[in-house]
Amino acid sequence: MKSLPMIYSPTQLANAMKLVRQQNGWTQSELAKKIGIKQATISNFENNPDNTTLMGTVANSRW
Repeated sequence: MKSLPMIYSPTQLANAMKLVRQQNGWTQSELAKKIGIKQATISNFENNPDNTTLMGTVANSRW
């Protein structure tokens, strides 16, 4: 897997998360199960990364 560039914003984090998810062939549901959060949280974060509550939830999950 390619290394990701430095991440400086919530949008970059959401894009990187989506890229890694897609490169691994994971659905949002599969990723959510792996890191212990709901699929809806993954979807909401990928589509609205500036939501600080969602960002905190994703950042504090079991990556």
